[in-house]
Amino acid sequence: MYDSQEQKIEEGLKYLRIGFEQKNEAILLIIDELSMDKVRNSIINNWNIFQDELIKLEKSGTIVIRASSEFYFTNRIPNN
Repeated sequence: MYDSQEQKIEEGLKYLRIGFEQKNEAILLIIDELSMDKVRNSIINNWNIFQDELIKLEKSGTIVIRASSEFYFTNRIPNN
């Protein structure tokens, strides 16, 4: 149980950072609870990195942040 959606994301980011740093794993975040900007700001603040670093990680595909509709319905039309 978390007091807020932000706390939930912050705790999850701690776990994801371990995999990212120690195991060199890529990260996929599918999130609807917070805006993309809030998620990005949480990563920057919690991981103590600069915005430019996060931009590079996203451009390389190491970190992918998507809303569920962007991930599951890429053409915006559900397709059975």
